[in-house]
Amino acid sequence: MSPPKENPLISPLDAADLEAKGLLLKGSTPGFHKIHLRRLHRWSDEEYQHLPLAPQPLDPRAFVEIPTSLISYETALHVGYSPKKANELWNYWSNWEPGMAREVDPDDGGLIMEYIEILVARVEERDSVPQENLDDLDWWFKKMYDLGINPESRSAILDPQFEYLRCSVSVHQLLEGMIRMRYNALYLVRDASRLREKELKRRAAESEEEEESGGLKICPVISSPSPPLWDSSAMAEASKEPGYTVLYQATDLRSVARLQSSHYDLEVQGEEGEFRHLGMMKPFDKTSDFLRGTCSTFTPDPRMAEHQAAYLKLLVGIHSVVIVAIRLPNSAIESLSRRGEVHQVHWPSDAWKKLVWSTAYPRNYRDLPCDLKSIMRATLVIGSISRKERLRHVKLDSWEDMTEDFVFKMGADGRPGGTGEISTQYVFDIGHGWDWLEENCGKGDAKIFTGVEGVDIEVYVFGGMRES
Repeated sequence: MSPPKENPLISPLDAADLEAKGLLLKGSTPGFHKIHLRRLHRWSDEEYQHLPLAPQPLDPRAFVEIPTSLISYETALHVGYSPKKANELWNYWSNWEPGMAREVDPDDGGLIMEYIEILVARVEERDSVPQENLDDLDWWFKKMYDLGINPESRSAILDPQFEYLRCSVSVHQLLEGMIRMRYNALYLVRDASRLREKELKRRAAESEEEEESGGLKICPVISSPSPPLWDSSAMAEASKEPGYTVLYQATDLRSVARLQSSHYDLEVQGEEGEFRHLGMMKPFDKTSDFLRGTCSTFTPDPRMAEHQAAYLKLLVGIHSVVIVAIRLPNSAIESLSRRGEVHQVHWPSDAWKKLVWSTAYPRNYRDLPCDLKSIMRATLVIGSISRKERLRHVKLDSWEDMTEDFVFKMGADGRPGGTGEISTQYVFDIGHGWDWLEENCGKGDAKIFTGVEGVDIEVYVFGGMRES
């Protein structure tokens, strides 16, 4: 059972228009396009506004290669796999055994397997033994090689500037996050192309009406509201606003687009700037240190959000990585605290050690005292961020074995580790925590930062490609 060959990333009418303008070219290998960066997604025209649209002379920095089809062998290459592993995954998908339908098959009313789940299944965590030395680059290299990750992606993950952050999560979490975000990037490209094609058809229909009526109409140019471009100083100023606590989360643009119906859904137009389901923005799908199951984590430190975003940008590449900032009234947090729904647990308290150790392994959770289990059901938990990946906690014989090396630190210079301050996270649970967030984060209380200054690797700054 092989999948249909036609699932183009760039819609046919839009592709013809872009090709005529010199903004869509043949890729360096079959199965790939080269598209101008300002035509990637609905916000890229502003993000890459410093790059001219005039195709001659061609500026290689202005174009990026993308697969011609979303569900394809080339997409497996794009998300980070080697040719050998991509071919293995594509053959598995193409020769699908009858049973659960794939997303490309006729809907039979049952469960549907998506291509992205095949792509991430290869890197899901299966190890039961933690890595002995998190700083062992040879181990990281061999592990990613064995999983079929291509050299370019391995180099990005092993960038020495992000070693401290990399060693805070497992190799599996990093790879799954990278693959999902790269796949999300292609969805943004596809959706933008569909919008452009829809506009081209509308203009063509209006042109026919004008010819028939002999009249002349002015066709408005399609535009999508763009996230504001703010730099680090703006983020720092936002944190100082009296009466409010500002929290940050680095994520990919498609995750944000899902939250704003007027920015993402082609059919349903919601109120401008309305944010929904704030809890869904999780770049690495990393569970919190305190709450079991799905939750949403934010940091009050813009420096940490910038560092995380810089690493995400390095891993994802072709589309915007953004920092979402939400502004919460201190009075609302204080009211929640008076109702006993806010708990704080910080290093080096025994409560923090027990909670962090227990969330890594279900067996440990059974031994928790009832008062600590109630903390894990709180609407909001505020506490120190744990650094080590899950299996390092599992290996400990007791929570008492945890050392200060298990907490995440951020220096005053914006670099993690060393003798910096212990970082803090705000954790909202999947139920009433999300509801409370949405109730207290109204219109105008959520901002999107895309232009981050002060990042050492200037080419990965979120405004696009900039000279260092």
